Amino acid sequence: MVNRRFDFSSIDIQEELASLEATEFVSWGDWHGKYLHRKANPVTTIRTPFNRLGGDYEFTVGGYHLLGGYSGHGKSVLALQCALYAAKEHKVAIASLEMEPEAVAELSYQLVAGTNNVDEKYAGKISRWLEDRVMAYDRLDTIAPDDAIAMVIAAAKAGCKLILLDSLFMIESVCQDTEAEQKFTQRLANVGKKFRVAIILVHHMKKPDNVGEKKIPSKAGFIGSPHMVNASLSCAIVWRDFELIAMRDQGMPTEDHLPDVMLKVDKNRHFKFHGLVPLYEHSSRSLCESSKRQVNRVVEL
Repeated sequence: MVNRRFDFSSIDIQEELASLEATEFVSWGDWHGKYLHRKANPVTTIRTPFNRLGGDYEFTVGGYHLLGGYSGHGKSVLALQCALYAAKEHKVAIASLEMEPEAVAELSYQLVAGTNNVDEKYAGKISRWLEDRVMAYDRLDTIAPDDAIAMVIAAAKAGCKLILLDSLFMIESVCQDTEAEQKFTQRLANVGKKFRVAIILVHHMKKPDNVGEKKIPSKAGFIGSPHMVNASLSCAIVWRDFELIAMRDQGMPTEDHLPDVMLKVDKNRHFKFHGLVPLYEHSSRSLCESSKRQVNRVVEL
């Protein structure tokens, strides 16, 4: 097996981002040249696993995309599902700081296979398929902000187009310090811009005191300052209907069309769509577009 361990010990963040810190006036001709270049070279976008969102909500390269939700509502699972689906066409990096590597691997095999019962032989096939497509950051712990930025730069330099960072809570001191949070998220946005990558940043939501988790939160519910939302390319929120799921688990009658999960797109800089997307949970933990729970498979092996 080829050694693809992250090595970012020699990365100088200031040097890597220096070109973005200079401010200068240019002629309108310079802007027109950039306009013509963009017309000839459209911005790369990375599709989600949901066909109905094609052209409405995708991960545009050039910054970070917030994906949030209350604890236990499935934001990490959806983020991983999106990253694995992207691996069909793009190299991907996964930094899952809250889940043990073996748990991430097991969940990945289920999501790719579209079943909760993956035997070792098929898991081996999936592993070989992922080998050249996914770089995994092997750490289960908090990480310093500069190390997180350096890791993202290293993944970008290794050719990764989509980088999953799960979650902001595991970046030391960032969530307790507004200045540190703004500095970190602005740097993250700058890395995405310079290296033309899409970063999925998973984060938690504040729980309202009056209704608890019974109401779908908005982008204002992300823990932290408004700068985090303002600097992002998009914000989406995962909300699970635990009451409905409990009724189904108990065999109580429910309407089939009622979704287990809602995905709320609450900011979408490069697309017009804002609103709610109903999703249905498959036994593999994949989220599906259809109430028939038909998985949009990553790949057939």
